[in-house]
Amino acid sequence: MFGSSAKQDNVLLDQPGRLLPRWQKHPLWDRLAIRRHARRLLKELHLQSDHHITHIFHPAYWPYVEALGSKFVVYHKYDAFQTAPGWTNELSSHEDALVDRADLVITATTNAISPRHRKKPFLELTNGVNYEAFRNGYKKPCPEDLARVPYPRIGYTGNVTPKVDLGLIARLAAKRPDWNWVFVGIVALPKEAQDNLTARAKIELDTCRSLPNIYFLGDKAYSELPAYISHMDVNCMCYRFTKGWWNSGGYPLKLHEYLAAGKPIVSVQLAHLKNLANVLAMASNDNDWLTALEHALLDDGIGSVKERRSVARNHDWTLIVNRLEESLFSMLQTRNTVCN
Repeated sequence: MFGSSAKQDNVLLDQPGRLLPRWQKHPLWDRLAIRRHARRLLKELHLQSDHHITHIFHPAYWPYVEALGSKFVVYHKYDAFQTAPGWTNELSSHEDALVDRADLVITATTNAISPRHRKKPFLELTNGVNYEAFRNGYKKPCPEDLARVPYPRIGYTGNVTPKVDLGLIARLAAKRPDWNWVFVGIVALPKEAQDNLTARAKIELDTCRSLPNIYFLGDKAYSELPAYISHMDVNCMCYRFTKGWWNSGGYPLKLHEYLAAGKPIVSVQLAHLKNLANVLAMASNDNDWLTALEHALLDDGIGSVKERRSVARNHDWTLIVNRLEESLFSMLQTRNTVCN
């Protein structure tokens, strides 16, 4: 009733209980719920405060820092939260406190860090790829549901949320009915529109579903993705993008998976991808997308298979994890030296 934990892929996943849930409108109750939750986590993990690191991925969890009592705190910021819908003054205060307290700040891109926080040193750590798995995806047979989609295939792997520019896809699909768009992932739009963006996305989704050359294949296991990506003709990153919007600080997980597969890539323009202009095409409007996709389909797009895979190989998860470990060990040694 108070929650439990289950091990999955060598990670202990917490399942909050139904008794004493968080209630942020009532601070005293909320703090009590957090303290109880923290005590249970420490007990289940058999940890003492001097022997663990609290690794926080969002300022909303700042209240747990004090409750867990860790000697070391890492703030891993994966998006420009400060420009996201729902950002509040309270979250801003939490982030200020978190950055001040953190022994190590990590981000996927410099753009994610608020200007007022950039005085503090941070580690820029991009997303990576299981290189060998995605490099060899072409060796697997084409999945049955994808095999039923005619060529040419333009693919997108990932959850379909309001961040995906479904309006763009609908317009491009209508202009080029001979091209087939394939979405591999959960359609994760809420049943009820919570804001104007979600309402717009739902209308665009209905339009996409009405077109015969757009296919939604649903969720797939991670182990299946290399085959899907490798059996596309082009892979794309078709996000909505407005300068200064929250996804301006994100680093797409699918990027190096696409590169490892070796197929041409077309992406929305993201500032932190400009240094990869030799291996992918970037488009900012419908005409750019049509031109880039045609180039990819007819002439294999920007860069060669070898060049794309070379970039991906340098972002294998083993290398990314090694960098993270080095930074964590450095953090531990520095803090222990100061304390001694």
